[in-house]
Amino acid sequence: MTNVLQSATPAGSFLLTENKKGFMIEYLDSYCEEFIDIIKTSPKPVKVADFGVAFGYTTKLLLKAGADVIANDLSENHLDALWTSVTAQDRTHLRLLPGNVLDLELPAGSLHGILACRWIHFLTGEELRTVLAKFFKWLVPGGRLCLTAESVYLGSHKEIFDKYLERKANSVEWPGFVQVADLSTKRKQHMPSYLHLYDTDVLERELSKANFQIDRCGYIARPNYPEDLRNGGREAIGSIALNCPNHDALVKGTERHGGLPLGPHPLSPIADDAAVFTMAEDCGHFSIKNSSFSHCSLK
Repeated sequence: MTNVLQSATPAGSFLLTENKKGFMIEYLDSYCEEFIDIIKTSPKPVKVADFGVAFGYTTKLLLKAGADVIANDLSENHLDALWTSVTAQDRTHLRLLPGNVLDLELPAGSLHGILACRWIHFLTGEELRTVLAKFFKWLVPGGRLCLTAESVYLGSHKEIFDKYLERKANSVEWPGFVQVADLSTKRKQHMPSYLHLYDTDVLERELSKANFQIDRCGYIARPNYPEDLRNGGREAIGSIALNCPNHDALVKGTERHGGLPLGPHPLSPIADDAAVFTMAEDCGHFSIKNSSFSHCSLK
């Protein structure tokens, strides 16, 4: 197998992915930092799924924070590279789950946290709704979702911004859905055929429709992006949201830290730990030696 890490093209703090899904960035924004901080301070064990990990930068930080992590990506080569780059000790807390999130099934209430960094802009509107419904189902009550994505203000998309505003004024449901062929970006060869760019109104609308309690949602500055992608500190968008039918009750009497409630047990227990994180050999077995993965659901 080709060494994925060596064949990936570094661009400063970027690594080019193998599957035309842009770049993996190797630094954290405030939303991801907050999410990882809450994992660090939570009683263990903590079960977290990191979806769309690319080469696993955020996965490694979650492992360092003490989480048991399910790492998912469309590319088995990406996951192979992640596995070979972590220690034997970290591997005891890591499970690899290749495949499209749209096709995966995990047990309801099986995760304390979900991290989904910089890939929901590759989904259609209906696919986004499907994914958010799955996330809500998979999280325990009080579980956290951290999402980040490219925003409609990304510098390379300035030429479509007027059209975006026109669509939004005309109540188009998904005003940020664009064909990459219509963009002038020089990075088209590393991108899929379409992108779905968000503003806070659309992302908050969809999180609320999926029954999430939004803790915060806002724009993210990407000062490390190349100059043509930067645009006044609103290049990306992020949110932290909770699966919580009674958010006020959860927050009452707890210490607030980083916008999230902290108490003696800020993350709800999972009833059957073994059923959540143990992948049966006939279902989730993988072999790094021959890079063979089984695509399966965790049931």
